[in-house]
Amino acid sequence: MKFIFIAGASASGKSTLSAQLSLELLKWGMSNAILKLDDYSIEAPDEVTDINHYRQVTNFDRLEMYDLALIEQHLIQLADRQPIEKPHFNFATNKRVGSEIITPQDVMIIEGLFALVLAKNLPEHLDKLSVFIGPSTYSRLIAMRTTRDEQERGFNPRQTIQKERQFVGPCFFEVIAKSKTGVDIDITNDPDELNSAITEGVEQIMQMFKTSSK
Repeated sequence: MKFIFIAGASASGKSTLSAQLSLELLKWGMSNAILKLDDYSIEAPDEVTDINHYRQVTNFDRLEMYDLALIEQHLIQLADRQPIEKPHFNFATNKRVGSEIITPQDVMIIEGLFALVLAKNLPEHLDKLSVFIGPSTYSRLIAMRTTRDEQERGFNPRQTIQKERQFVGPCFFEVIAKSKTGVDIDITNDPDELNSAITEGVEQIMQMFKTSSK
């Protein structure tokens, strides 16, 4: 079993890359599944009554906001060819809503802000490939995130910039960017070349995957 870890800042293209990589793997006859770190987020405390206020004032861009122990356990179970019960996380309520049985596949794709941090904490004997994706400059990343948040999450640009300064930016430079050190594949994903960057990124991953599988 191969584990492919895909990390990058918020709105860097992780989910799009993961989805296209999954399709390409299927074309080559390799079964796969995507695990999103977001589904392992820590739930809001039961005493929270105003979830919108909680979302505005809470820093979700911290390792402590993820149940890393559970996903580490799940990845080891999958490596041992055991199925897992993966949680589903609803960001509208910040609560888990059910679960899904994931069975071992030829390739497991793990994507999320801290995917590379997770990869480095796992046993060395696991067959791992690490990928980092993001634009060439941080200002371009902010532009991508502002557009994403407005279209998909209902945040206006002012709210996005506020969270950027307060939470998102510090986390990126203190943890996410540093986790890039020693990465196997580094993909530059600029706004004006999104489709081609993702396509080329998938090709890079597949080429390295085939080489390492020989």
